[in-house]
Amino acid sequence: MYEIILTEMQVKQLVERLAFEVAADVGDKPLIVTGVLKGCLHFTSDLLRALSNLGVEAETDFIDCASYSGTQSTGEVKCILAPQLDCKGKYVLLADTVLETGRTLKKAIEIYEELGAERVEACVLLDKKDLRKVDVKAKFIGMNAGNDFIIGYGLDYEQRYRNLPFVAKLIQE
Repeated sequence: MYEIILTEMQVKQLVERLAFEVAADVGDKPLIVTGVLKGCLHFTSDLLRALSNLGVEAETDFIDCASYSGTQSTGEVKCILAPQLDCKGKYVLLADTVLETGRTLKKAIEIYEELGAERVEACVLLDKKDLRKVDVKAKFIGMNAGNDFIIGYGLDYEQRYRNLPFVAKLIQE
């Protein structure tokens, strides 16, 4: 069971606002929008389309790092898929649906910095800053979220619910 916290329309509005903020920040720099798989799929796709509608051209890459088992972070970040594009001298925007402990985002930032990105920023739809375990921040935030476990719009619980077009709070019985 779940309770909707962001409707499909509200998600769309947040993504469009974020794209506008990113477009203003990136200017004419070469941009790589990198999704942090698997939860980022919907958000990254919608963000790329919204950026395109604003005239921002971007290369697309993905990195797969994860630290969750069920509803809890394991504390260990495993990177399964490394970046594929050359990011030297480029602005890399890491796109993810939710920022919680920060471990995964911090690891992804470190990887891109080691690969020579000129600048690495993060864009998240939802920020759960009260759950942060490491010092990392997203420059672009759709909205602050509570501490509940969130599903939908790419986010899952045991690989279920990713397909929901909205964001919801998981209610466990």
